[in-house]
Amino acid sequence: MVKYVCKFHIISRLKIEKGAYIVKKIVLLCDTYNDMAIANNYLVSKMKEASIKDSIECEIYACSIHDICEKAIDADVVLLTPLICFKQFLIEKIVDCPVEQIGIGAYANIDGQYILDKAFSKISENYVS
Repeated sequence: MVKYVCKFHIISRLKIEKGAYIVKKIVLLCDTYNDMAIANNYLVSKMKEASIKDSIECEIYACSIHDICEKAIDADVVLLTPLICFKQFLIEKIVDCPVEQIGIGAYANIDGQYILDKAFSKISENYVS
C-alpha cells in the first residue's frame, strides 16, 4: 500500500513504487528581503504548527522572488504573498507546479491553518484533473 502524506489522499495519478512516502513541499514566495521577512517566517512557523497538528509531514519554507529558480524547482505548490500577487502570471511560467495567491485577510491574520488547507487544496486540484 502506498502511503501518501497529503491532506486529501486523492493523489492517485502519481506513479510511485509501492511503499513510497511522499512529503509535500510548499514554498511561500515573498518580495525581496525586506521588513516583511519576520512576518513571513512567522507565517511559515504557523503553517508548520498546523501541519503537525493535522499529522501532515511537509516541507514549508519562505524564499524571495529572486530565489525562485533554486528554491521552487521541486515544489508541489508555490504560495504568493499579497505583495507579489501581481506577478503570478510570470511565476507560473517559471515554475512547474501550481501557484496560489494568499488572500490579504489570511496573510494579515497569519492564519496558518487556512493557508495550509488552501495549499493542499491546490495540490489536490492539480493532480485530479
